[in-house]
Order: sequence, then C-alpha cells, then structure tokens
Amino acid sequence: MRDAFYPVGLMLDFWAETVTAGTEQNVKIYVINDLEPEWKGELRLLLLKGTDCVSARVANCQVKGFGREIVTIAQTMPASAGDYTLVAELTDSRGSSVRSLRDFKIVAPGGAR
Repeated sequence: MRDAFYPVGLMLDFWAETVTAGTEQNVKIYVINDLEPEWKGELRLLLLKGTDCVSARVANCQVKGFGREIVTIAQTMPASAGDYTLVAELTDSRGSSVRSLRDFKIVAPGGAR
C-alpha cells in the first residue's frame, strides 16, 4: 500500500491480457510528481517470468514540480509462451522506489486470445 501514497508515483499503462510472442509493444508509463521541487531518478521497465528477469530497460526520468511525464519504452516480447509480469519501477537518488505491475500471458502466433 506504501506505493499508493508515495509523492512521486507511476502507472504502467498496459492492459493487455494476452500478447503474441515476439511482438514489439510500446509501453507507456505515466510518472506523476506531487511535490513542488523537480523530481529526477531512474525509471526501469522489467519483464519477469515468475521471479526470473527476462528483460530490463532503464531510462533517466525527470518531472517538473506538480507535473506529469509520459515515458514510452519499446519492449519486444519473448518467443516463449507463458505467464509474465511487467514491472515499472522508479528509484530516486536516495534509493527509494515505487512500482506498478501488470500480469499477462504471452501466446504463440495464431494462439488463443
């Protein structure tokens, strides 16, 4: 519940329940700063299969005071079907972090949707 009250928050704008294996998805991440000073930190997009990290993308991020930024990160989905989790994570200069997670399935091309 702590993540919901963090003054710099994020929302992973990814709502697909199934995704075709090997496709590229443009994943939008909304970063909101409820503080007056500008926020700077690192934004990570992780793709997990269970507890194993399949892919990690990192971008530097800065958001003006009381502002919002939308960061789009291209993510190529693995060729292996199965259950996956996308994790967007912000980490600031003090090491504090906040996360947004989405579970979904990767299906073979032509597979059930």
